[in-house]
Amino acid sequence: MIDFKSLAAVKTQLKNPTEQRQQESRKHYQFALDFLEKYRQNLEQETLKKAIQELVTTLKYDKNQAEPYLLLSYLYFALEQPQLAVKYLKKGQELSPHSTFAQDLQFFLDKGKPLPYLPKKKPEPLTYDPEVLYSQMEWLLQQIKSQMTEYAIVADLEKLETQLAKLETAIPSWLSACHLIQQKLEQLDRHFDINPFFEDTQAIEAYYIQLSQSEIQLRSGLKIHQQIGNIFNEISTNKAHLEDLDLEHLLDRCDLIADQLDDLDSHNELYRLLEAKYHQMIQCVEESQDLLNA
Repeated sequence: MIDFKSLAAVKTQLKNPTEQRQQESRKHYQFALDFLEKYRQNLEQETLKKAIQELVTTLKYDKNQAEPYLLLSYLYFALEQPQLAVKYLKKGQELSPHSTFAQDLQFFLDKGKPLPYLPKKKPEPLTYDPEVLYSQMEWLLQQIKSQMTEYAIVADLEKLETQLAKLETAIPSWLSACHLIQQKLEQLDRHFDINPFFEDTQAIEAYYIQLSQSEIQLRSGLKIHQQIGNIFNEISTNKAHLEDLDLEHLLDRCDLIADQLDDLDSHNELYRLLEAKYHQMIQCVEESQDLLNA
């Protein structure tokens, strides 16, 4: 007689191996998160290694989830092992190309700056008054927030270089501020509920990222503006001898500028100003071509 119960059990086992592997993967991923939480409290390198081991085990069971790859990238980046960080980041990006976490990691990798969020050494013995530190933190956040309008970008093509220089000076200071805030929060977290600071610290970190993105936009905008200016100058210089102009080459350069414009944020005023300047340049090139063909 056929044992239908046993047969059903076998079918269930055959049907759900993927689900079982996913469960194992989730279990080890949670173990990794637990070790990271433990590391945040004891700052033992051995604890961090265990977290990494659990993440590697997680991927043995399920290689189709982006989070373990991205977390491994984060940890290796924080441990100053960029080759491994890039390796796991690329895999995470393949699985989740729109992940905000992946974008943040890529940003820090591109900048070549260390992540400020993961401590690597045991803290010194307590040599501060927590109450005083709490008051200092309130004052520090207030001071930093008061400077958040100081670096507003003005859409002025003639001031791009000046604004870029100002940002290049400001950004390291803001990164240092983020480091300092994180350091003080780690100290305060041992004594107080730090949630009241969360909104302000998030705003400051977001502003730092905004400044860095503005730096990229300004740098690209300045390059485009200079290239457009060069074409205007060439046409102006050769106005009396248009036959000396290589118009085909100029049009190729215009196409390259158009590609660079496409990479800018089309929602900001800088893009609109450069786009208008670009169309003026195209009109100037076309007029030169018409005169040459006349």
